[in-house]
Amino acid sequence: MTCSTGATRQGGFILATTLWMMAIVTVLATLFHGYVEAQLGRAVLVKQQMQDQLDMLNTGSTVHYLLATRRITLGGLTVSRGAQQGFTDADGNVLLDAIGGELRLDGTRYRGTGSASFSIQDQAGLLGANSLSAPSVLAKLLADGAGTQRARQLSASLADYIDENVNKRLNGAEAAEYRSRGMPPPPNWYLRSDVEIGSVLGWADWLASPEGAQWQEWLAISHLGVVNVNTAPAGLLALFLGIDIREAEMLVQARATYPFRSLDGVAEKLNRLNRWEEERFRFYPDDRLEVQLWCEACNYGIVQSLELTANGLYGPWLMDYSYRKSITKESAGREIDARAAPSIFAKTLFVAE
Repeated sequence: MTCSTGATRQGGFILATTLWMMAIVTVLATLFHGYVEAQLGRAVLVKQQMQDQLDMLNTGSTVHYLLATRRITLGGLTVSRGAQQGFTDADGNVLLDAIGGELRLDGTRYRGTGSASFSIQDQAGLLGANSLSAPSVLAKLLADGAGTQRARQLSASLADYIDENVNKRLNGAEAAEYRSRGMPPPPNWYLRSDVEIGSVLGWADWLASPEGAQWQEWLAISHLGVVNVNTAPAGLLALFLGIDIREAEMLVQARATYPFRSLDGVAEKLNRLNRWEEERFRFYPDDRLEVQLWCEACNYGIVQSLELTANGLYGPWLMDYSYRKSITKESAGREIDARAAPSIFAKTLFVAE
């Protein structure tokens, strides 16, 4: 009887041990399976991120190539090979008339390769913050949104920031004012990037305000004191022409089909007399352009400022600056014009599944 009880106990112990071992193996198998799935998920994510980055790089390289090899008209950048033939008259003068199908140089957002998208902005369509006339023009344009006194302060501080002397203007700021606020002194030289405007005394607060937020997109580092009617954003166009935003948006829609050649055409479209100063406007893009690349899956974009330099020492373009920026709800929500092709973009090295 005693032996039978001992055997039973021993059998029960073995059964319990076996069940515990099976439970442990099951738990370990589950953990291993979860680990493998997590690693596979990370691998897929890394692969997709690599593909997204390749898409952005491929899109940027293609845009640079097109800018360096395709001609530009009043309507924008031509992309078809046929558009490169027969664009001079009998005297050898380049014909600037739009031919249709150009990529617009007014910040219109186009689809690139894969998940990437891009836009090209003619810097002549923005306000050249490094131009000699920028401070006085800014004082006038800012007056409505910022108030006259603040507009004077913003324009004067910019003038003091970029001029070569250390003499303070009325309402301006030099090294002493910057030191009193714990800020680096002004370099007394031109802005080197569009984001540097935030280093000018008073501008960071203004750009952070609802009224000033748009100005970050409207300022360029160019030295031009004129604005291109065919590439200026609607809001800036309204300020320069002294019209309301609805009329400016109508001009933006109109120039997409028939780019303007003169202010008379603008006046005719608005059904009013031409009373603008001709020397403040232009209609053909400048050699300085801003390219923006978006990768929504990467949650960031790239801003590039470049100058087309035919036969230049450094190649067909010179990069002024390039930086990353986070994608905001506003930029992510911008409508994409899909007409750009995927046809003008080559395939990347591999396609994420």
